[in-house]
Amino acid sequence: YSFTPNRVGADYFIEQVWPLVRMRVPRAKLIVAGADPHLLANFASSPAGVMFSGYVDDLLALYRDTRVAVCPILSGGGTRLKVMEAAAYGRPIVSTTIGAEGIDFIDTKEILIADGATEMANACISLLEDHSKAIEMGLQARHTVEDRYSRERIISDLGRTLASHAVPASSRA
Repeated sequence: YSFTPNRVGADYFIEQVWPLVRMRVPRAKLIVAGADPHLLANFASSPAGVMFSGYVDDLLALYRDTRVAVCPILSGGGTRLKVMEAAAYGRPIVSTTIGAEGIDFIDTKEILIADGATEMANACISLLEDHSKAIEMGLQARHTVEDRYSRERIISDLGRTLASHAVPASSRA
């Protein structure tokens, strides 16, 4: 959480979204994973149902015990590798539009995009309350990551791009 957009997003989710989720799903638990959780504004108070795990060594165990992955990023740039990571583990994702930038997922099929606190809470609640929907969305996201973002696919696409832009040997100095 030393990266400001991650810290701001986590604090936003804990302060604005999480209370709305807990009102509808009182038994829900939020695991805030990542290094340096002490940098979060809510770390010391540890709101109801929130656990700060810190750095996670065993991602398989974390995702096995996770129903929904959330990316509440409100600013910043770049591809959100954690969104693709959650999808690779077959978990449904709720994200802001900014949090899903650069990832070619279809809203309501492979991800739920929600840009306000109420909308984000409702998206999380819908996946927490509908296990079948959560499983289906997670499987769709996993399929998309495997199809579009696998190492083999990226290497193949990069090879085609380089080949199509290759400078002919006769043009080289």
